[in-house]
Amino acid sequence: MPLKRDTEYDSSSKFTYSTRPKKRQHNDEQIDFMTDIKSAIKTFQTQFDSMQGTVSNIQKQNNDIIQSMEFMSKQYEEMRDIFVKLESDRKFHSAQIQTLKQKVENLERQHKQSSVELRNIPVQKSESKLNLLDSK
Repeated sequence: MPLKRDTEYDSSSKFTYSTRPKKRQHNDEQIDFMTDIKSAIKTFQTQFDSMQGTVSNIQKQNNDIIQSMEFMSKQYEEMRDIFVKLESDRKFHSAQIQTLKQKVENLERQHKQSSVELRNIPVQKSESKLNLLDSK
């Protein structure tokens, strides 16, 4: 934007003179206002700097919380995997126990089918298999 210049015309010399505009003169009210504005800006700057420090502390705390949550999530996943494995092992062992119980029961039934029961024979105090076999 070009400077605005005052022009004067001198009729005796037939020349036109240009002068620069004078610098503004600040009165006391304007100086006080500018001082107040500068101090307000400095105050806002210090408050902004302190807020930036607080924000950076909060960001650090958030990062620490994120790391803790990731660690806890990893631990949870490991515990869940262990739990699932233990549960499947328990089911497998329960099935094997049932199978073994059935085998024992079948063996007991087979044993009873081939056993001999003696009735109406008096019991001796020192009775054993050998005594029973020898007493023919």
